[in-house]
Amino acid sequence: MASKRPSSSLKSHFDSSKKSKATGASGHPDGDDGNEGFVDGAIVRVKMRNFVTYGDCEFRPGPHLNVLLGPNGTGKSSIVCAICLGLAGAPKLLGRATEVREFIKHGASQAMVEIELYSSSGRNHIITRDIFRNENRSNWKINGKTTTMKEVQELTKKLNVQIGNLCQFLPQDKVAEFAKMSQQQLLEATEKAVGPADMFDTHQKLIDLRKQEKELEVSLRNNKEHLEKLEQQNERLEHEVKRHQERERHLQKVQILEKKKPWAVSVTTFKLFTTDLTCISHNLVQPSGLNFIFISFLSHFYMCLMR
Repeated sequence: MASKRPSSSLKSHFDSSKKSKATGASGHPDGDDGNEGFVDGAIVRVKMRNFVTYGDCEFRPGPHLNVLLGPNGTGKSSIVCAICLGLAGAPKLLGRATEVREFIKHGASQAMVEIELYSSSGRNHIITRDIFRNENRSNWKINGKTTTMKEVQELTKKLNVQIGNLCQFLPQDKVAEFAKMSQQQLLEATEKAVGPADMFDTHQKLIDLRKQEKELEVSLRNNKEHLEKLEQQNERLEHEVKRHQERERHLQKVQILEKKKPWAVSVTTFKLFTTDLTCISHNLVQPSGLNFIFISFLSHFYMCLMR
């Protein structure tokens, strides 16, 4: 339950922040480093003008955990909105409005959000967004130079600032959506938020390789089943081929026997004829010349038929 004490604490924090405007660009007094603990892309300063409930406000978060305390309606969520929109996030990510001009303070024609991101390689990155109510448009600057929203998004991507990742930036109105995320979605979002730059891409490659492996396993199983069917079919065909070859051999044998049949009949007939001639010759004790001539003629005639 909120009390007046957090509100006073929030006000005193902003008052102390306003007093520090005269300090260096990095948000710390001259002669004091003050950047210890900050990592590249960390927010070191946020400034708002005519943004939601704030007329003119600037504060500097620390390098570690920062907590905003205050009753409802004191502007805690407005600071979250300023961070999102100031880093080229879309209004739909906040779940509150569809147009950026709806975040302009009532009665003002334009608003400004300025966010300073830490850079270990030199000057900090200062991103400025001017929002205009009439045209519902924005002007962008990086370190005072006019730029585009796309270039700002490229800069935040380079610094691993992921406004669309609920594991890195979780607006109040997106908590329910975050709770519905599956374990796989949480893992992927965490990899993007805190893992090395190539961790998520490597994970996706492993997922793709696993999918390919499963597809190959299915293809291999199907090929094995197809091979077994072909082998069974081949065995049936081999049996049919053997039967066909055996039939062909029998047909050839039949053809040969058919060709030999006249010769066999002739031989049999000749044997019977010679037997009959022998019987006739035995029966004719004294064969006459005519009988002998007749028998000789029949023998000669039969021999001619045999030829």
